[in-house]
Amino acid sequence: LYDGAAETDASAFTTASSSQPTILIYPFENLSDKTDSNSFGAAFTDSLIQSLSQYSGIIVLSGSTSKHAKQNEYTDAQMRDNYGATVLVKGSIQSFGSNSKIGVRVVDLKQNAVGWSDNYQFSESEIFDIQDQVGTEILNYLHINAVTGSTTKDWIKKFGTLENLTLILNARNEWRKYSPESHAAYWKYIERVEKNIGEGSPAMDSSKAWGLYQKIGLGLSTDIETDKARMFEYADADIENYGSAGSYGLRALLELRHGSVGCSKATELARKATQIGGAGDAFTIAGTVERKCGDMNVSINNFKNALRTTPNDNGYFIRAQLAGSYLLNADYEEIQEMVNPLLNNRDIRPAMLALLAYADLKTGSKRTAKAHFQKAKDLGLKVGHMTRVLATPAQVDDFFTVMSEVGVIE
Repeated sequence: LYDGAAETDASAFTTASSSQPTILIYPFENLSDKTDSNSFGAAFTDSLIQSLSQYSGIIVLSGSTSKHAKQNEYTDAQMRDNYGATVLVKGSIQSFGSNSKIGVRVVDLKQNAVGWSDNYQFSESEIFDIQDQVGTEILNYLHINAVTGSTTKDWIKKFGTLENLTLILNARNEWRKYSPESHAAYWKYIERVEKNIGEGSPAMDSSKAWGLYQKIGLGLSTDIETDKARMFEYADADIENYGSAGSYGLRALLELRHGSVGCSKATELARKATQIGGAGDAFTIAGTVERKCGDMNVSINNFKNALRTTPNDNGYFIRAQLAGSYLLNADYEEIQEMVNPLLNNRDIRPAMLALLAYADLKTGSKRTAKAHFQKAKDLGLKVGHMTRVLATPAQVDDFFTVMSEVGVIE
């Protein structure tokens, strides 16, 4: 991310905030030779940067940034403030004869606390295996504790290896972008996982159902009825084979959007999902279902629980949904309190800015509302963005009617 970091003043590295965790791998220290800047220490540092960069749910700062931090002898607080780092990985290596010992720790810079640490002993011939093992365990920790929370534990059981888990999480990130381009990227990740675990594996059923759901939602299906039938088959099979919170949450959303029974069954399935496991995704879906079918206060509480059980809300996906329910509940000050601190973050969603503009208008701040709505338009605001955070087409129409006082979209 930061080419030429070693030669540039530190102030140049201050970054715009992001919803994604930002990881800095500090150069590993060679305790046996303080002057050594190559060999094992450099190898481990570069290896970890490469390993962690595989996952699109985090931002990994470059090797030149790591060297810049070390050359300037920055404290943990300075690395947080100068680079926007939220997680720091530090380590040391000590060699004796042909054997070595490595210690690694992960520091949560927001909490100023060590979140994970471990020690490993290895011989020279085992260095590459140890590099892979350390990278895998750190990435596993970050998946669970810095990004997706307990959802990841279910996926580890389901997909077996960290490689498959990373592919699935990357697919999840693409799905949440909700565009034709990201939809195509989603299927590429899913195809790679299926190739790894075997064609026709039950583990892929829910992923295929999610893909078909989005395909229909984006208007990409050329045979909607066939795709709907396949979508429900995959979702029902996932309940039969796994019966997890995610299984019931998915089925609830499909029933809400495309089912023959609709709200009553969708609400029943969504509530079962939260009772089973209460994972972040289950709460998010339950919040969506309750927004259209049930109690708006229950919807809001579900989205709050989703944030509580999801360590990092990548792309502010959950917050955008929560803001939609706040708007429908006329909780305008809650929207302002949640969104205003995120205004300058580089991955804020157009819908969140539009919802904030609505809240501004409703609380008498027409000038601010106009500025925020214009920013949402500059970021590509479309009707579809609001369709995904409000409950009905009529509510979307009402939203834009109100906002016509400060602006319209093309």
